[in-house]
Amino acid sequence: LLRCYNGHNMNQNPYLNPGSQDITSHVDFSSLNEALGKVGFVKIANYSQKTFLEQLGIHNFAKDVIKKFKSNHINVKSLQENLEGILTLVEENGLGSFQIYIHSTPDLSSLLVKKLDQLTMPVKDLNCPLTSSQRDYVNFLSSPYKKSGFLPQKSWEELF
Repeated sequence: LLRCYNGHNMNQNPYLNPGSQDITSHVDFSSLNEALGKVGFVKIANYSQKTFLEQLGIHNFAKDVIKKFKSNHINVKSLQENLEGILTLVEENGLGSFQIYIHSTPDLSSLLVKKLDQLTMPVKDLNCPLTSSQRDYVNFLSSPYKKSGFLPQKSWEELF
């Protein structure tokens, strides 16, 4: 099942917004890991999107949005839209449950395993790209689909 996301709106047409949408699909990770292993790749780690983004410091984005609101740089609507967009990415029963797998060639795997904690170390004081009516920000994080129930909530059994 192919899914495309543009502005947090889903469609199934990869040609609809070329270069402007994320394209994803359901993946059988067991088969993927097996196939990669057969051609010499080593699985280094896997995380939920929630864990991965939290380890990278996504909550620093939320803190920055709140800071911008408190300094009157954005209004309450922008605050709510941005916080909702950020938190939607790490929602346990939603996008946060997506999986992230890290694979490597054998020559780099021992180095990556040793440095994995450093690779996922949070970066402090990140400035957050904001969704805003102001022209100085790109509309990255607004999530209208959450309110509309646009994404179907189906189990794996229902999907396949």
